[in-house]
Amino acid sequence: GRQLLDLAAEVFQKPGIDRYHREVEARRAPGTQAVAAGVVYAATGVPVRQAVAADLFAFCASFAGAALRLRLTDHRLAQVLLRRTAPVIEETTDRALARGLGDLGATTFAADVMSARHERAEARLFAS
Repeated sequence: GRQLLDLAAEVFQKPGIDRYHREVEARRAPGTQAVAAGVVYAATGVPVRQAVAADLFAFCASFAGAALRLRLTDHRLAQVLLRRTAPVIEETTDRALARGLGDLGATTFAADVMSARHERAEARLFAS
């Protein structure tokens, strides 16, 4: 989230992004990825539906990128697989937008834990 805010503050120069970026830099806000992305989407006028779909696509693309680096697939098949996620992303976006705030919660607990461990590991599998 912090890297996204650093880049977005430089690229977009929007008051909402700048304000939240200052809060994160001063450690008055944690700067998590989800909140940072929401701030950037809102400040740049991205409609909610497109923001949700973009984040879902980014999640899928990160897995495709990992599969490429692990040599589990090639670039062509990765593109085919990403294209095939479109209907699932569309359906998931619809389902997510139909839910209320009370339904919000983490659904990728194991992935989040492993990502946090990887971030702090001495030797990383990927450098990005």
